[in-house]
Amino acid sequence: MKQDWRTTYYRPMMGKSFEAALTQFVTREFPFLQGTMVVSLFVKELRRLVEAYYPPTSYLRPGQMIWLAVNKNEKLGYKKSITETKTKPVVLTILHPDDISKYLNGVLLGDIRRDAWVRLFQEAEEQGAVLSEIDVATISKVCPTLVSRRIRAYEKEQRTMVPRRGTIHDLGRSVSHKATICRKKLTENKSTSQIAQETHHTPEAVDRYLKGLSQVVDLHQKRNDHQRYLVCHLDE
Repeated sequence: MKQDWRTTYYRPMMGKSFEAALTQFVTREFPFLQGTMVVSLFVKELRRLVEAYYPPTSYLRPGQMIWLAVNKNEKLGYKKSITETKTKPVVLTILHPDDISKYLNGVLLGDIRRDAWVRLFQEAEEQGAVLSEIDVATISKVCPTLVSRRIRAYEKEQRTMVPRRGTIHDLGRSVSHKATICRKKLTENKSTSQIAQETHHTPEAVDRYLKGLSQVVDLHQKRNDHQRYLVCHLDE
C-alpha cells in the first residue's frame, strides 16, 4: 500500500526528540533490556526524573532555587544513608519581596533571616518533602546550631511547630514535638485530626504518641496506687 505523502515527509520528524535519542541510546548500550515496552517505560521514567530535577529556568521566579529534600513519606531505616533515601526536588524561595519590605521597615536582620528559614521549612512541607536544619544552614551558609536555636525559640514564642525533618521523622534531638502533641491533647483537648494538622504529623503518628502518653499515665497511676497501698499498711 502506497504511503501517504504526509507520512513520508513528516514521520521522520518524530524521531527528532529527546525520547527518540534516549531510546536509541538505551537500545544500543543496554541490549539486555529486551522489548520495546520495557525500553519505553524506562525512557518515560527517565524523562520524568529529568523534568523534576532539571526544570526550565522560566519555572522559577527571581529569588527561588531548586533543592533536593527528603520525601515526607519516606520510611526510615537503621543507619539508612541519604543515598538510600527517597528525595524530592522542591522549589524554595531564598529571597521574597516581603524580605525586602522588612529590610526597608527596619526589622532586625536576625528576625528577617529567622522568618526566611521558617518559610523554607514550610515551602518544602507543602510540596511533600522535609528539610533538615543542616539543609537550611547549608543554603544560608550559617552554623546549624544557629538555625536550631532560632527555630526552637520561634516555636516556643508562637506556640507552633515548624515542619523540620527531625520532628516529622523523629530524628536527632528534635523531640519537642512529642510534648507539643501531648499538650494539645491534655490541655487543649484537641482531636487527633486537629493535632495532626497543627503539628504536620499524620493522624497515625499522633495516635501513636498519645497511646504512649496513655501508657505512661497508667503506669504512673499504678505506681501511686501501690505507694498509697504500702503507706496504708505500714500505718496499721
